[in-house]
Amino acid sequence: MNGNKLEITQELEQELLTREIKLMAVGDSITEGTEPLTSYVEHLWKILYTGGWCIDFVGSKQLNSPSSSGLFYEAYSGCPAETVAAKFIASINSNPADILLLHLGHNHFVSENPINGIIESYERVIAAARIANPRITVLVAQIIHSGKRNKYEYIPELNKHLLSLTARLDTGTSRVIPVDIASVFNWQTDACQDMVHPTPDGAKKIAACWADAIARVAPKAYAPFRANILKYKQTPTRDLFLHVFAPDDHDLKNKPAVVFFFGGGWVKGTALQFYHECRRFAKEGFVAFSAEYRTQASDGATVFESDEDGRSAIRWIRAHAAELGVDPDKIAAAGSSAGGQIAAECAFVSGPDSPNDDASISAKPNALVLNYPVVDNSPEGFCPEYLREKYQRISPLHNIGTKSGSIPCIFFLGTNDPLIPVSTAVKFKNKVDESEGSCELILFKDKGHPIYRFRAYMPKERDVILNSSLRFLKERFFRD
Repeated sequence: MNGNKLEITQELEQELLTREIKLMAVGDSITEGTEPLTSYVEHLWKILYTGGWCIDFVGSKQLNSPSSSGLFYEAYSGCPAETVAAKFIASINSNPADILLLHLGHNHFVSENPINGIIESYERVIAAARIANPRITVLVAQIIHSGKRNKYEYIPELNKHLLSLTARLDTGTSRVIPVDIASVFNWQTDACQDMVHPTPDGAKKIAACWADAIARVAPKAYAPFRANILKYKQTPTRDLFLHVFAPDDHDLKNKPAVVFFFGGGWVKGTALQFYHECRRFAKEGFVAFSAEYRTQASDGATVFESDEDGRSAIRWIRAHAAELGVDPDKIAAAGSSAGGQIAAECAFVSGPDSPNDDASISAKPNALVLNYPVVDNSPEGFCPEYLREKYQRISPLHNIGTKSGSIPCIFFLGTNDPLIPVSTAVKFKNKVDESEGSCELILFKDKGHPIYRFRAYMPKERDVILNSSLRFLKERFFRD
């Protein structure tokens, strides 16, 4: 062993590099972060994902996040260490992990003399984790201090015992490594008014500390992403940004562009969803954008505001084409699910527009790349209740016509998609073809919604969609 660095055999490293690394965050409310508190888990995932690690967050509970779904953990607000340990032991065999993060020890009183019980809980957790995976790596936090001295006066002494525990339980095949979060986190500046739970900035500090430790014990699956973040719009709730990937080209001008819109039912989602796609398109000579837009969870928005933002993003790119190195007549819109609706809405519908947009600049893309898009927003399709009487204002399927002009599209769909029947895709294709446009429909047998998880490690379906999309756009944008 070498300090805190895990000595990974070639066999183990190769195994970890050919699949997602399973990570479980275990703790109490510091980890769970239920509203209005903030969990470090989402911040940690973003650091790892953009940094090149393919990490799958596992557990029996799902993080309620406005931007990301599919992040799981094992965290229980208000529970002492003994209770969390019991719940962990009951679930670990169903959610085995490669890396365990332990931040556990609040929800006791100094008058209880809780240290021995907490340490025993850690021992039980680590023993159970090793039964599920004998090669598991356990990262044990020096837990954060609190301003509630009369309650948490035992924490400094507990952290000394945790250091002893890691030294005692650490082995060559299953590492137990201390992570000094306590010295990084200052409750006076990083905690809420309750003097315990992290503020959003405090949660980011905790996440960064965990990420540094994980970087020492987990191999990267791919190169880090390098996106240029540009503000394109100010809204009543927040500023919106484009995440830009440009070709490595000193003569960056008149490049074709593609702008991606993430999925999530207009309720939640993250621009990180299309980072892999953006990087690949940039390598192939495109300027690629992944766009933020307002959602219900983050902004109390409806599909109308989401569509407004999609139109604003395309207008902004077109207006700034020269400085971005983009050909304003070669801008493709792309998206998955609800993001596909936004892309298609920009192509086939004349609104809604943001009041501050320059309407003289077209929001219409020159081509569409649609991944299982929600193109039918009628009550027979995918239609939130508030949209039932207004769907014709934004439903792409119900606005395709000769006035749309010639829009080339490529449409990807799983044959078992529960939200978008193949018959809807065929109807969309036929209407586009009849309206002077063209639509290429590619079906994935037995695949659902989504066709693949965007966080998954090297899904073959991503390569098929990427290669087909590149071929489709190159045929149209690189002909001259």
